[in-house]
Amino acid sequence: MSLFQKIKAFFLENKNTRQTIVKNTFWLTVSSVFSKLFKYFLLIYAARLLGVTQYGYFNFAMSFAALFAVFADLGISSLISRDLAKDKETEIKIPAIFTLKLFLVIGSFLLIVLASFFVPQSNKLQGAIILMAAFVTLNSLSVFLYSCFYGREEMQYQTIAEIVENGIATALGIYLLLKIPTAHTLTFAYAISAIVGFLVIFILFSKRFGKILKLQIDLKEWRRVFNLSWPLALSGIFALIYTYTDTVMLGFWKLFEQIGYYNASQKIIALAIFPASLIITAFLPTFSRYSESDKQKAQNIFNYQNIILLAIATPMMCGGYILANGLITHIYGINYLSAILSLRILVIMLVFNYLNGSLGSALFVLNNQKSAFFSYLSGALINIPLNAILIPRYGFYGAAFATVITSAIVFLSLLVLLKNKTYFKLFNWFLIQNIVIIIFANLLMSIILILGARYNMNIFLKIFSGGIIYLTIILITYKKDQIKIRI
Repeated sequence: MSLFQKIKAFFLENKNTRQTIVKNTFWLTVSSVFSKLFKYFLLIYAARLLGVTQYGYFNFAMSFAALFAVFADLGISSLISRDLAKDKETEIKIPAIFTLKLFLVIGSFLLIVLASFFVPQSNKLQGAIILMAAFVTLNSLSVFLYSCFYGREEMQYQTIAEIVENGIATALGIYLLLKIPTAHTLTFAYAISAIVGFLVIFILFSKRFGKILKLQIDLKEWRRVFNLSWPLALSGIFALIYTYTDTVMLGFWKLFEQIGYYNASQKIIALAIFPASLIITAFLPTFSRYSESDKQKAQNIFNYQNIILLAIATPMMCGGYILANGLITHIYGINYLSAILSLRILVIMLVFNYLNGSLGSALFVLNNQKSAFFSYLSGALINIPLNAILIPRYGFYGAAFATVITSAIVFLSLLVLLKNKTYFKLFNWFLIQNIVIIIFANLLMSIILILGARYNMNIFLKIFSGGIIYLTIILITYKKDQIKIRI
């Protein structure tokens, strides 16, 4: 076998557990770097060009549509991914489930359109909301097809579709914003990109799975799906509530300028969070496969996942807090200085958010999604009154505090469930010894960043220097014979 054939086989075929995780992580990383980052830069460009208020309108439309878009999935995509991963030889009734998914997508779109008549300043926002409704519901349909590939551990197909979709959104968005710099223009670019992205993944799906995406009414299968997915659906609803409620509530108080500031800091947090979903998604199929057949191997995978997540989350939290001023001014400009404090508040949630994803995954692979539902329920029930109390008094800073408090409560709740409902252990000697290393590396990195700020070092040089120090400490203190993860 030639070198090219070996490389091709490594990145396109599933050979063993470790290689499959590396392959999945590689493709998801490529997808994130070349697609999500493109769109992220589009949003930065849009924030500068639109101004704070128009940027606030755009983010309100996106949050409002996303809040209702959970009804377009109801946990179905995660369920089909898990079922395909656990038993790849079992014939999953994809046509019937796809038909159900299609009905949900159409119903969700109509629900968003109907609800748009009741938003404040609907004459300015309704068009943008309807376009974002098309974007989020079509994306939900694409995610369903991605999930089928997840179950087969073939993430490369999602990478192709997402690069195309986000490339079009970025190019078309920049072009249109130069012509007509409004929130409606940007939402139009998003809607067009979602249409193209779905067509691409639909074609790839048809080639890989065959032409099985046809309408099929199967009430028995639908009842089975709903019986298994309703906890995931409700968990998703409540997760979205505490993710988007703050922006929507700020909008109903007509604080659209503050929405612009708040979402400027949130976009930085979103960029910091996306590695977590990438890592957890890459681990999920393998994690699912061994969760029942080999408990020790599953625990090892869980350990490995948590160390990676903490090693990424903690330096971003420390660095984000110290460098908040420079990040906001360099990314968005001096018009967004008010977003600095909200960024410093929100970075506190990074560790909670990373670990929440890991704990939720551990509960899910052992079919404890019904228990996890109550954690997200508690978060949603607490988040709404927290926002109602804090936003009138502290504005978008209050919304940031509410988000952090909610994330912490969900973490504690998931931790209790992990202990009572599964055999997985989050805190063990393996984790503790590595946390000590990570904390030490963060302390030295923070010192470098603070000294760099004192001597007016360029922010990018500070990030580079701090990152080098952090990675150096991690590598120096790493002992191969001390950390044994056999997967």
